[in-house]
Parts: sequence; C-alpha cells; structure tokens
Amino acid sequence: MANVITPNVYRVNSKDITVQRFGFPVSSVIFREVSGVVTTAAGVRLYGIVELKKQGLEVLSQPQYYTVETVAQLATLAG
Repeated sequence: MANVITPNVYRVNSKDITVQRFGFPVSSVIFREVSGVVTTAAGVRLYGIVELKKQGLEVLSQPQYYTVETVAQLATLAG
C-alpha cells in the first residue's frame, strides 16, 4: 500500500490551475466521482476528486482537487 499518492491536479474547487502533481497522504483522503460532466477551459475531462478528510472539529469544507483519474484508478494508486 502506498503512503502517498501523487495524481496530476487540473482544478482546485472551481478554479482551473496549471497542471500540477500533488502529493496526498493515503490515510487522510476521500475519493469521489465528479458529478456530471466537468472539463477544464482547455477541454480536459475530469473524472475524480481527491478531498482531505476533516480533522477533529473542523467544520469548513475542504478543497476539492480534480483529476483525470477515476475513483477506481485513484483507489488502485492508493493500494
């Protein structure tokens, strides 16, 4: 099992970013499917969302990191 997964992130929340490889600790993330059809301004289709789990008494929403990987592919990367 991997300790960290490093997918390429194309969008954070609703803002497109220059594609960057982010590192996420496997024990602290949730994988979710994108709702509907989501594409970047450049036309790249996004399928999966990586979100950090809330810690303790946190009530604020965590940033959502959009990837081209599906939930199944993210889970495979995580081991």
